Amino acid sequence: MRVAVIGVGGIGGPLAARLQRSGVETAVVARGGHLDAIRTQGLEVIAPDGRTRTPFAQVADDLRAVAAPEIVFVCVKAHQMPALADALIAAADTGATIVTMQNGVPFWMVADGAAPPGIDPDGRLRRSLSLDRLVGAVVHASGAVEAPGVVRAMGRPLYPIGPVLASGRSRAAVVAELLRSAGCEAPLLDEDGIRREVWVKLAGNAALNPVSALTRATVGAIFADARLCAVIEKAMAETFAVARACGCDPHMSAAERLAMAQRTVADVQTSMLQDVLAGRALELEPIVGAVRELGTRHGIPTPTLDVLYALTSALERSAVRPIAAASRGF
Repeated sequence: MRVAVIGVGGIGGPLAARLQRSGVETAVVARGGHLDAIRTQGLEVIAPDGRTRTPFAQVADDLRAVAAPEIVFVCVKAHQMPALADALIAAADTGATIVTMQNGVPFWMVADGAAPPGIDPDGRLRRSLSLDRLVGAVVHASGAVEAPGVVRAMGRPLYPIGPVLASGRSRAAVVAELLRSAGCEAPLLDEDGIRREVWVKLAGNAALNPVSALTRATVGAIFADARLCAVIEKAMAETFAVARACGCDPHMSAAERLAMAQRTVADVQTSMLQDVLAGRALELEPIVGAVRELGTRHGIPTPTLDVLYALTSALERSAVRPIAAASRGF
């Protein structure tokens, strides 16, 4: 089986290394200095159980340079997805299964096809990608790029998997089995189950990510502050209210979701805090803006998310974009 991983940073890097080391022919798509380092010396992954260095079958800067992948794992940030539309559509048209692994509201999950801004601005992904070839994945692992060609892996390699449409169940089963063979946990869900998993993960992201970006605090430091926990619980409650209005009941209260995060999330920097510190553009629209937009459509107020969105938007305008404008890669 030929597999491609787009974006070999904190999430895609350890995943690609696991796949390649399990015997799967794996190509990786990267950019800039990270690409150059992987091409010349392989990818070094620093994990709790040691360091590995993995060479890949093919290293490219464009998916279209990869020969006929059967499965494409898309591990870039959600706001980078529209720029990949041509390459993803071309791969899907040749029969490839596309596995979306982004935080935030996936472009495929908005029932009327009109995705909020920042996810699929011109609607091209939803319009042109065959939904029965899409498999959703929720990422519970974490990681960070420490240097070009070097990634640190943290957390459990847990990836709940499910089809976007019922007709894609066999594709989802193949993806889940592939991940398990590479040593990952990959529970196989149906199309309703993967939507619930997306909203449960999103409730944590929509609350924790902006708070961490604004405070520069790690997850552990945030959870140690009762005042911040109160803010996070309100943001989670608003996210779940929007989920229910969109026809997906997470079967969980905000208090239960907060307790779940406090039990299971390691004391790490969130992805949004990592981006702030690195001067990269933030996943604010797909994670927070999209929930607010869907809330507006369904008449659900989101006052806590509105404040977090306004403050984090101002942070991005003043502190991130001038640096991000000069950066390359994913």
